[in-house]
Amino acid sequence: MKTRHQEGTTEDSSASTNVSHLNTNQTSLKQRKDSSSDWSKKRVGGFWIKKDVLGNNYLSGSVMIEDDKPECFHIFKNRSEDKNQPDRICYKISNNSEREEAGAFWIKKSKKGKDYLSGVIRRPNKSPQSVHIYPNDFKQGNQPLYNCYLV
Repeated sequence: MKTRHQEGTTEDSSASTNVSHLNTNQTSLKQRKDSSSDWSKKRVGGFWIKKDVLGNNYLSGSVMIEDDKPECFHIFKNRSEDKNQPDRICYKISNNSEREEAGAFWIKKSKKGKDYLSGVIRRPNKSPQSVHIYPNDFKQGNQPLYNCYLV
């Protein structure tokens, strides 16, 4: 089910946000292919923190799985009180700013005690893809605050 994008105006316009995510992701993809690191090869996207019209934080970014074109996603805190529900809900954002639920994430702890998101992104006509989202501890310039990796 598709619904109208409810976040309202963010720090950047929706169009420029989508373009900047895509350009950064394409640059990162080239860097990923040139790097010999296993983690670099598994990196498929990045996320930044944005604020909705009510001042709530959410993650906004793009992910490129396999050789598909980059897709824009927003990840919001799940407001459900049920303990068996995921901590975050992921929405795919279309070109006309409509959103469609596309996945779920749970907050986990790494071996070093740092929080990260572990979950799945579902794409139409393709198998669900398991991903982890970690803080970017080596952020420089306008790189994303969080990196997304295939699991």
